[in-house]
Amino acid sequence: MPASDNSPSVSVPDATIHDPHQRRAILIAVCIALMAVIASVSGLNVAQPQVAVAFDASQNTVLWMINIYTLSLAALLLPLGALGDRMGRKPILIAGLALFGVARATAGWPHPPR
Repeated sequence: MPASDNSPSVSVPDATIHDPHQRRAILIAVCIALMAVIASVSGLNVAQPQVAVAFDASQNTVLWMINIYTLSLAALLLPLGALGDRMGRKPILIAGLALFGVARATAGWPHPPR
């Protein structure tokens, strides 16, 4: 005989998105975010020789720079994912993409020659 459970029943709302247009918009937003990260890492790999000349660094040092950049992006996934679970995924994704865009624009801003 099964034991009776006297604890109150807690219903969890269904988090599945059934609207195909909203699902497509979410997929496009996540793909754009992933594309931005892949483009930045790919751009660093393409610019490897120019970075080595600009910083007067060896290829080994430049590879360390690129690996640290990639590792720091990966290390931010878990804490920002947890923050997204608490505050909402959409605002965290938009804030992250905005910060990423500002950082990329600042890095690409023309600097006066030395």
